[in-house]
Amino acid sequence: MRRSGGLRIRKEIEVVFKLLVVDDEKEVTATLSEFFLDQGFMVEQAASGNEAIEKLGANEFELVLLDLHMPGIPGEEVLRHIKSTAPQTKVVVVTGYPERKTAVCALGCDGFFTKPLALGELIDAVKILLKEKNEEDLKQVIMGRTLANAETGQPLARLLLFEPSDEIAHTLLEYFRNPRKCGGAYTIERATNVEQAVILLETLHPELALLDLVMVSDPADVTKRLLGCAKHQPKDYLCYLCSTEEAKGKPVSPEELRKLNELVQKTALAHGLVAG
Repeated sequence: MRRSGGLRIRKEIEVVFKLLVVDDEKEVTATLSEFFLDQGFMVEQAASGNEAIEKLGANEFELVLLDLHMPGIPGEEVLRHIKSTAPQTKVVVVTGYPERKTAVCALGCDGFFTKPLALGELIDAVKILLKEKNEEDLKQVIMGRTLANAETGQPLARLLLFEPSDEIAHTLLEYFRNPRKCGGAYTIERATNVEQAVILLETLHPELALLDLVMVSDPADVTKRLLGCAKHQPKDYLCYLCSTEEAKGKPVSPEELRKLNELVQKTALAHGLVAG
């Protein structure tokens, strides 16, 4: 029996992560499975999209290594399934079709590698993703505690942030995740494109959606697709930043941040989203 030593993410905690390798080429699944077993992971294999979805329904995996071209359900549909049913699971696409990168990245994959693989680069990327996942899981616990400890009368809501700009997103996420700064008890998750936003609408059921329509190429299409999401609609959509060409890419000013915070607070209170 192989003894799994685990991947050390924090010095004081040893964590053993569970991976699913999905590929119809037996040599590929065998090679990747053996490689990650030697790295201290728990590994399962699936030879088709159908088998992958079956195993995903029966087990919880931290990360999936996913081929695209397989018999039965294609890899893109498996990716959609994972991101809609288990958005916390990281997905790294491993394929011989580099031209499909743009499409699968739009679906929310967390990494993309082409065959033949450089295993050293792959393991480095997997370690980074699992470190991020560990931190995200911890953040969710902390945010759950924040909501539970919200003071009576304090605005309380799940927020979806649609923000393509990393710089702007960093400012807003840091601000709204800090109750002392924003005065509310919020959970907030970010989408960088409309596909991710739809998935988060359907899985996280946010009460308020914050949209930066200045930074997207087709605001009308984004609005249409979000409003067309039948599985869930937030109580309100809030657009922020001035709709001028000069605003693109600029950091959020303190005044803009203050106005957005006031809008979020007033909207949350208007909808009865308040700690009792």
